[in-house]
Amino acid sequence: MKDGKFIPTGRRFKKGSKVQSVIVNKNDFTERKARDKVKELGFKSSKVDRTANTFRFRQIDPSKCKQGQFATIPITNGVQAVICEPI
Repeated sequence: MKDGKFIPTGRRFKKGSKVQSVIVNKNDFTERKARDKVKELGFKSSKVDRTANTFRFRQIDPSKCKQGQFATIPITNGVQAVICEPI
């Protein structure tokens, strides 16, 4: 992260890319601790989608992103972000 913006490595995204979702690994966090971690990192934690291995906290609707312009990047241990270029 640089100046509050995520800079992915290995793929170039335009300035202004946004975090679409925050993904937290269930092996590293309980749901409660995942919510706390997401809040601590400055993201919304109100709605969670549960998968077999992760908790996903949507930040913006994927329909507000350009098709094919998504990347998953690490934030910290057990936490990743899906970033996108907004429309």
